[in-house]
Amino acid sequence: MKKRIFAATLAAIVALTAIMVTGCSGSDENGVSVNDDVKATNDDPTESNEFEPEVGLQLEDESEPLEIPEYIIINDVRLYTSWTDMSLPEWGINDSDVELMRYMVNLTYLYLSNNQISNINALAGLTNLEFLHLGRNQISDVSPLAGLTNLQTLALDNVGINDISALVGLTNLTVLILFGNPLNDISVLTELPNLTELGLSGNQVSDISELFGLTNLERLDLLGVSIDDDQLAELRAALPNTEIYVH
Repeated sequence: MKKRIFAATLAAIVALTAIMVTGCSGSDENGVSVNDDVKATNDDPTESNEFEPEVGLQLEDESEPLEIPEYIIINDVRLYTSWTDMSLPEWGINDSDVELMRYMVNLTYLYLSNNQISNINALAGLTNLEFLHLGRNQISDVSPLAGLTNLQTLALDNVGINDISALVGLTNLTVLILFGNPLNDISVLTELPNLTELGLSGNQVSDISELFGLTNLERLDLLGVSIDDDQLAELRAALPNTEIYVH
């Protein structure tokens, strides 16, 4: 599944709103996705629907080693910390729910589009992530993502960010979606030479010269970005093998 997503075009990735997680079924503990088969797994009425940390677990003291519980509970559904893939678009996920996700350290794929997330600090420790979709949330600070160096696909469309400098070390990125943000400075992109697909539509980019060195780009989306004919000619000359979408 991940291979198909990594190979998809930017338009196709952005259109995904309910991706099924690889190997997921009603009783499987490999992942969870939004579908009618997902039910609350707390069948025992004597069990609490609230997440109860294991003995000795300290949420506030980050100097202590993180003790990983067997599962967390969000929206009355058990999410097992052994999972590697998790897709929860439009789940009403909020910052408190994201805080619990700090225990999902085995995740390589996480899809959280269209939720109510503003603080992603708890994701900083999910260093196995290769795919992360946070589009259509209200995230102003992406610095917690700075250490997620295994990321290959990152979607931050329509989140309201105006600073992406924290992404400078994410050199394994091949797909980066930044549609619909008030971005002006994109100089950090010069440090991401492995990008093959880049989405900048609907931003406030004024200087596109930073893109000239991204010679691995196969697709570049600049719809709605103000570019004059001379700039576009220079860009096409610098990236002759890139499919460029403008106007």
